[in-house]
Amino acid sequence: MSKDNKNGMKRISISFYKKRTCWYAEVSEHTESQNLMVSGADTMCEILAQGHKRVTVEAVGHEGGINIDGSLLTLEKLEQSVYGATYAMYAPDAEGKRLTKGMPRECWLCNVTKTVFGGNHPRYIEVLSVEPNDEKPYLGNPPWERVRK
Repeated sequence: MSKDNKNGMKRISISFYKKRTCWYAEVSEHTESQNLMVSGADTMCEILAQGHKRVTVEAVGHEGGINIDGSLLTLEKLEQSVYGATYAMYAPDAEGKRLTKGMPRECWLCNVTKTVFGGNHPRYIEVLSVEPNDEKPYLGNPPWERVRK
């Protein structure tokens, strides 16, 4: 899921899916309720998916001091608790930070983020690419809840 870079960056690929009106991360180490996207993260998924019911995001997590060219969306950690972290969301532009149209100003990411990024909430998460798709049909239960043979 994540790949370490010599610069302290972790590059990840993560998919999200929509079930009824809710968005979930596909992280097999956690239950569906733990993977529920809430508090702005659900709206972020809805916008990134562009009307699709599934979206795959490529992102990089880092602690700062790294200039990422071509970032589509930046999440900057504002505060952290034992339960998760609150991030400001903006699209980088020539003048610095600006709110992406329709995107909430902040989102909360629970500790599933720590699993995805290898043990911590990065100070910055840079979204590099977004691929909305419905190619993998939703089969009722997420992979970790399907019956195993």
